[in-house]
Amino acid sequence: MDNSICPDGMETPEQQLERLVALRTQDLQSALDSARSLVDQAPCGLLTFDDAQRCVHLNQALLGWLGHGAPGMPLNELVAPRSRDALTAHVEALRQSGQSEPVDLDWLRVDGSLFRARLASTPVFDAEGHFLHGSGVVTPLDAAQIASAQDSLLRSITDRIPARLAYYDKNLICRFANQAHAARYGKLPSDMVGSPLSQVVRPDILPDILPRVAQALSGQTQTFEAARTAADGSTNYFEIHYIPDFQNGTVEGIFIELHDITERRRTEEFVLHANQDLEERVRSRSAELFASEQRYRLMVDAIQDYCIYFVDENGGITEWTESAQRLHRQYPLADHGPLL
Repeated sequence: MDNSICPDGMETPEQQLERLVALRTQDLQSALDSARSLVDQAPCGLLTFDDAQRCVHLNQALLGWLGHGAPGMPLNELVAPRSRDALTAHVEALRQSGQSEPVDLDWLRVDGSLFRARLASTPVFDAEGHFLHGSGVVTPLDAAQIASAQDSLLRSITDRIPARLAYYDKNLICRFANQAHAARYGKLPSDMVGSPLSQVVRPDILPDILPRVAQALSGQTQTFEAARTAADGSTNYFEIHYIPDFQNGTVEGIFIELHDITERRRTEEFVLHANQDLEERVRSRSAELFASEQRYRLMVDAIQDYCIYFVDENGGITEWTESAQRLHRQYPLADHGPLL
């Protein structure tokens, strides 16, 4: 057996792939923990709710304002009875159309007192368009400083996300870019705001992306993979999403999201080449064994003066040379009894 494919001390392709996946999983878990920490420590109220309008998560700020709230609790129990119809209508519109205007509600504290606050929500749908959950921001109407803190929080969160995020209005003017997106062009996020797309993207890339941008502005989400060259000349591969921004049934802009898949592509190419090399080695070794067997048979069949038999443990003949067949030509192999 040929054991030269993977020398001692070296990882097999499968082991290397498992190690890369484990490292990537660890990085993603770390990023998720960091995001959760930011959400829980935010100075504004944040909550998520499921398709059945049950609470999934409330951050520490909102729990502090209300004094109650737990996963599985009906969302309606967080507000006064007179606000429940408005809350239900807000969530239902979010589920049906993917958007809902912010709604002012009377929120119910654990001691029975009320405070007025605005709920603004965004939905999350699966690939088939089914509503998964909604995320809401609760802003007290008498606390403008919390709204400012909310903007700072969202900027802080998006700047810590490794994905490149940007928003362009329907005139293709940049209105938002996170740190990762701006850094790819050697700029700060503030430098990106107000820049036309044609001044941000290299001229040789524009013919490739403009048709996709047009499709997104017409309401069709675009998802594709492409290579992009950074300001320092390095090339990376990205999974790219252009997502229409619907407001009152009209596309007002597009969200751009790029995920770096360079390591994944390199891993896939490494595994592909390793498998091709392994298959080639197996084919080569099989050919060598076949040729060796053919030489052996030709050599054995050329023997004229001797008979060679192959017998099993019971003494029965399992195979014999042509010279042996000639000697016993009156006995077919299947009918021949034990040799001894």
